[in-house]
Amino acid sequence: MTRDVRTQQILVAGDNADDVEPIRGVLDREFKAIEVSTHPDRDVADFDRVKPKVVVLAFMEIDKAQQYYLRVLRHSALAHSHPHRTVLLCAKDDARVAFELCEKESFDDYVLYWPQAYDGHRLAMSVWIACRDFAPLATRGPSPAEVDEHVARLAAMEGVIDGQIAGERHVASAKEAMARASQIAGSRPTVKQLQHALAASHEGVKPISAWAGKLIAKALESQPWDLVFAGEAIEAPGKLQRVRPTLILMDVNLPGIDGLELTERLKATPALAAIPVIVLTGEARRETLERSRTVGAASFIVKPFNRDGLIAKLAPFMA
Repeated sequence: MTRDVRTQQILVAGDNADDVEPIRGVLDREFKAIEVSTHPDRDVADFDRVKPKVVVLAFMEIDKAQQYYLRVLRHSALAHSHPHRTVLLCAKDDARVAFELCEKESFDDYVLYWPQAYDGHRLAMSVWIACRDFAPLATRGPSPAEVDEHVARLAAMEGVIDGQIAGERHVASAKEAMARASQIAGSRPTVKQLQHALAASHEGVKPISAWAGKLIAKALESQPWDLVFAGEAIEAPGKLQRVRPTLILMDVNLPGIDGLELTERLKATPALAAIPVIVLTGEARRETLERSRTVGAASFIVKPFNRDGLIAKLAPFMA
């Protein structure tokens, strides 16, 4: 097993070669297949070329590590089917944030490294443990259950980062809305005007809300179907780990990532690709409907809908 661990592919990713090279030097003492990636325009290609079992995220700022890994998850041809582990390097002041990200399974492990390695062996040990998880796979290959588990974990990671981006966008949108309200009412907008502007800014990032979920549940209460709801895109991957639905009803308007992009990702994930997706949209525009077909949606429902129409759309897939 020691030999298998030492020969696993390891990718050290960062945005500064001067920071990355010393880390390669530390790992070179223990491992034989180390590669680095420091160019943003090649990071996805580097991941697909190296096919790493462990990715060491050597960014001085945690948000840059998150942005890097999100790009890989979104654009790599392998990230959702190639099992790997992630090790996040962080500064002392960011240790709590790193802990929480690993607790949420955004990353697998973290090492307190910047501005100096407090434990000279800790990074190598973290990578060693991650590689050891994969050593038995070298001879027998990953089982379907192991691949499914990793796909689900990566999807969950993607959802967390998308949720963070959506939150940032909403804050910016809210600020813009208040500025517009100020322009309308002079320097002292009324509370009512601010509430209206904020509501309008939030409308563009609202997913299937609680009332819409209740509406669907009410319309389908006479059917012998078990319903599972995800109010936001960030919730969907975690629920798909526990439940393999017969059908997915996908709202187009989701925060951070629209429902059509999420549908495209589900169709690109082997463990989930066979689940039919029906798109729920308030936009009957031709381009929206054509795009729903392009990303692999089986059908679509235009809002507002009625009970009989909804059941008629869903029933053929539930038979």
